[in-house]
Amino acid sequence: MDKKLKIIFFIFLIIPFFGRGVTKKKLKLFKTIPENYKGSFFPSIPHSFAIDSKNNIYYPLNFKHKVLKVGSSGELLAIIGKKGGGPGDLYLPFLIKIYKNKLFILDNNAFSIFSTDGSFLRRFRYFSGILDFTIADNKIFANYSIGKKVIKVMDFNGRKLYSFGDLAKINNVDFNLYKGKDFATFEDLSATKIASSLKNIFLLFPQFGVLCKYDLKGKLLNKKKIVFNNEKFDKEIEKIRSVLREGKYKRERIYYGGKRKGVDIWMISSFNFCNDKIFISISSNFTDVNTINIFQLNSKTLNTEAEYILHSRKHDISDNFIVKYKDESFYFYVPITDINTNEIKIGVFKLKKGGHKLR
Repeated sequence: MDKKLKIIFFIFLIIPFFGRGVTKKKLKLFKTIPENYKGSFFPSIPHSFAIDSKNNIYYPLNFKHKVLKVGSSGELLAIIGKKGGGPGDLYLPFLIKIYKNKLFILDNNAFSIFSTDGSFLRRFRYFSGILDFTIADNKIFANYSIGKKVIKVMDFNGRKLYSFGDLAKINNVDFNLYKGKDFATFEDLSATKIASSLKNIFLLFPQFGVLCKYDLKGKLLNKKKIVFNNEKFDKEIEKIRSVLREGKYKRERIYYGGKRKGVDIWMISSFNFCNDKIFISISSNFTDVNTINIFQLNSKTLNTEAEYILHSRKHDISDNFIVKYKDESFYFYVPITDINTNEIKIGVFKLKKGGHKLR
């Protein structure tokens, strides 16, 4: 082969490798729920919501002590729970997950388990702060804000089985620097978000930007400091890490760079696992009003693969989302608020296979 042709061939061979990186895709609003009529059952943005295999939505009304089951077109199908402390009752429900056609609801006093048709199955109390939970292998994996190990595992009757996730060791932080601080400060530091596949538990420390992968017994398989490959967000999360490592964080206000000013450490918001991918959203405090940024990570390497920018000019978009995969497309379900009417609905953003890169 001619020398010049060899050089040209080599250049075309290596261009794809140098061009690889984090793909950026902009997603527009695909539809809303409800879609065909005005009005909504949703009075406020929830801390958590859930979607079953038929795309029915389970939406907690925290201060009304109940959960709404809403169909995929926006019709009200059922009201689950009522205020109280007995079987079938709820008191300030705030976290919801679905597992094998069972609805797990965490309120201020107890775990309640219902079937997805609304029938009550079981209830058990818990006695310390749970910040998040996931379900796998017929067990509940709950993040506690109290104790050295942040994840405690229990069966569906509330019996504790084992625990894992050493807060200090994972994040390489001397927590003696935080002795004497109020409980709310330590709760901020110990907060984790959790997701699961059939074989693994994924534990995210949002303040430190550290992601861990475990097997179902709690054995650490991989740990990585998140790099979004987005200059704005990578710079901000590194600033937060330095504040926490130096023991300078106090709730709401800290001393940073010799000056007294506020630093928002809640940069990472929601955390999902779907179709062998991990999805992480950036808090709306760090994005535009009409936009939310969601990053896709490889669940094996924990590396960032893509950034999705969800945008709607007419809506304020929440940073709380659920992702579903169907017909070779990802669907992001996100609470949205109409800027003109303040009406709250569920916005659906569709990511087709292939898509269009942002330039």
